[in-house]
Amino acid sequence: MKSFLIIALVASITYLPWLHASAVPATTNGDIISKSDENPQIAVTTIIAGIQTVAAVIAMCRQLMIDTTFKDIMATEIIPYHTELAASYGNLNAESIKLVDDELKIMMAVVDRQLTELHEQNKDGRTISFEEYLATMLQNPVLENDYDEDIFRSEYKHFSKFGFARGDVDQEVVRQVITWFENLIGDADVLNSTRINIRDYANIVGATDAAIEGLKTLIMRTQEVERSVMEVGVLRYPDLDHPYFKMFRIKLKAYRKSFRVAFVQSDQSGIKGEYNMQKFKPRESIIKQIREKTRKVAISEVESLFAD
Repeated sequence: MKSFLIIALVASITYLPWLHASAVPATTNGDIISKSDENPQIAVTTIIAGIQTVAAVIAMCRQLMIDTTFKDIMATEIIPYHTELAASYGNLNAESIKLVDDELKIMMAVVDRQLTELHEQNKDGRTISFEEYLATMLQNPVLENDYDEDIFRSEYKHFSKFGFARGDVDQEVVRQVITWFENLIGDADVLNSTRINIRDYANIVGATDAAIEGLKTLIMRTQEVERSVMEVGVLRYPDLDHPYFKMFRIKLKAYRKSFRVAFVQSDQSGIKGEYNMQKFKPRESIIKQIREKTRKVAISEVESLFAD
């Protein structure tokens, strides 16, 4: 029965919408753009299965920070860097997709179809949460979650000084945050997939400092307060170097803690990071049951998504 449902699902893929996002805002000061942005992914403004690329999302977040101040944006409920789910296609393009294993392409076809249907069923246009996207992946019979590779990590970075958001962002603090962030993730492919460059790190530091300043009035009523600075979910597509889906989310929050030591009230502030990642590979026992004609349709559809 399960295999019949998957066959029907893949066979129903006759066309996945190729929509184009609006022009991605251009970044300034090109000398600080990271290497990953110097070599953009194929079709960086293309929306597949209703999901924008990470490059497009981060560019819009970057533009938001250019158009406003750290203080003003952190006075709202807006999370400066936020998307429930964006897509990263790695080194996939018209040529490399042809070299990808057929089982991976069939897996991509079924995932694209499921995500497309998830958006089509969202009649009221509400925001689909990262948890819903993850549940869709976990319930997909052609995917096998590699539980041994699951990562759930949380780290704190204490700031010993404040006030730099009122002027130039302290570059030494930015460097410290970059090192801390890289250690939190611990995966070069994930770091590259986020499309975050040095300007974004500076924005994160500035927004965190502005949030910490704003939390001063709340700390008197509670022992710990937080304000989200980044919540980014990413679906990393399989390619030649990484033959599996990666689904991960990064959360960064400004925090302020109040505690007593020997009757002395003390505060501690900084940035808190959470990183969760799950890896999915093809479930061979299901995919091998799909008939040849259906396999060819699925493979053709995925190759057409990355055609020039």
